[in-house]
Amino acid sequence: MRRTSRAVWSMGVLAAVLTVLPAGGAVAQDRITDLTFTRDDPDRAISTVTLGCDPDTGSHPNIAAACRYLADSGDLALPEENPEVHCIRYHPVSLHVVGTLYGRPVSSHRTYGCVVPDLPAPWQF
Repeated sequence: MRRTSRAVWSMGVLAAVLTVLPAGGAVAQDRITDLTFTRDDPDRAISTVTLGCDPDTGSHPNIAAACRYLADSGDLALPEENPEVHCIRYHPVSLHVVGTLYGRPVSSHRTYGCVVPDLPAPWQF
């Protein structure tokens, strides 16, 4: 009798845990953002920062603004270079990101020839 009640109790606890965990676990997994940004500029040392959201972590200089921007837009797109700007001197600045954005693998790279336009918060470091 005691063996049966323990088995029934164990099954009840297991059912309760399985009912609660999949939804909570799936939501947490979908929200994972873990990114590494790199900027290669010929006038200064290569800089690399990390950014994690939910919870907000990393070495990015403005984690809160960067995570807020990603939460609002969900996008790491960089602006196009202005075609009306003509360079006197080629001055390539390369920006790169790799990691996961809300659980999706991401990788993006762009090189600007001479003028870097205003960048969204995640790219400002």
